[in-house]
Amino acid sequence: MAEEKKILLKGNCGEYQYNGDEYEYYFNGPSVKFVLYEDGTMVISGKGKMEDYHTFWDCCTKYKIKDQMPWYKYRKKIRHLIIEEGVTKVGENNFMGCKNLETIQWPSTLRMVNSGAFWKCSSLKEVTLPACVQEWMNWIFSECTGLKKVTLEEGVQFGEPGSYHYGYKMFENCTALETVIIPDGLNVIPSCFVQGCPNIKEFHIPSGVVSFGSYPSSLCPETVVLPDTVRFIESSAFNNC
Repeated sequence: MAEEKKILLKGNCGEYQYNGDEYEYYFNGPSVKFVLYEDGTMVISGKGKMEDYHTFWDCCTKYKIKDQMPWYKYRKKIRHLIIEEGVTKVGENNFMGCKNLETIQWPSTLRMVNSGAFWKCSSLKEVTLPACVQEWMNWIFSECTGLKKVTLEEGVQFGEPGSYHYGYKMFENCTALETVIIPDGLNVIPSCFVQGCPNIKEFHIPSGVVSFGSYPSSLCPETVVLPDTVRFIESSAFNNC
């Protein structure tokens, strides 16, 4: 029989629940749970949304990320993240500063990844954005300085052209990023999507893009030809070209 993995930490991480009283609610509900094993594997399981972690004031109390996030002191231990089927949301700043995180396994049930979820995860080398996610928020992989390749699955979208869209500064300052694979059918390339990424060598603009918000400065030639489907160009689309 294979030796059972040793558990380093476990607990709840479901989205906060309101108890009905004006001032009574609690973080990290039991609908979603986590287990961190000593080998660096973290497994997220359950049904529903993960908690959001951010600093804010509530009446006379200041809530800080380090006080809300149950694995805050163990972030450097996390190497492999497995999010199981049933989980629908990765919360705000959930894995920020997990500097040794190398891999992410997404479930088909996932519908939202909130802002800053993987900010400064510098050991990530490659990520794939699954099409099942309907809302990719902002700064999700910002400052992942080891990231080299990004692949968007066919069907990934960032919102409606000409109105609010997601993905702002998604890969900002990913300084090692070389390849961004964008499939045909993408309507919106978000504003500042690859801002501060000086080493991109491959970046395909699909023929159906309607709203254009970011072009890598490393690829800026004297002339850039956009598809004739483009109707909106963001103010920072050619930043540093």
